[in-house]
Amino acid sequence: MTTVSQMTLSDRSPRRTVGAAQASEELFGLQHVRDPRLIIVVGRAEALPDHCARVLRQFNKSLHRVEIVPFDVLARRANAILDNVERYLLAIEQSEDEEDDPAVNGT
Repeated sequence: MTTVSQMTLSDRSPRRTVGAAQASEELFGLQHVRDPRLIIVVGRAEALPDHCARVLRQFNKSLHRVEIVPFDVLARRANAILDNVERYLLAIEQSEDEEDDPAVNGT
């Protein structure tokens, strides 16, 4: 199995071995990447029998920077991130409103 750190880029110099961050930038245009991870999206977690879910968890523990995630789990993660961002933005907005309110800051 070839890892990104063992990969050579044929479009530049065919013998040059590159690191993961450099490969991410040269192959995909992603700058300033450190320790990239690969997420493989599969089926639905709720459709997995218990023993299959256990096997998937154990398999994910054995992988290095690769995770196999059912799409409904990925959707829950994304929703949680969006909820956190929304709460953060609302808190900033409320903080700015309080700073602008003369009754609150005494001016």
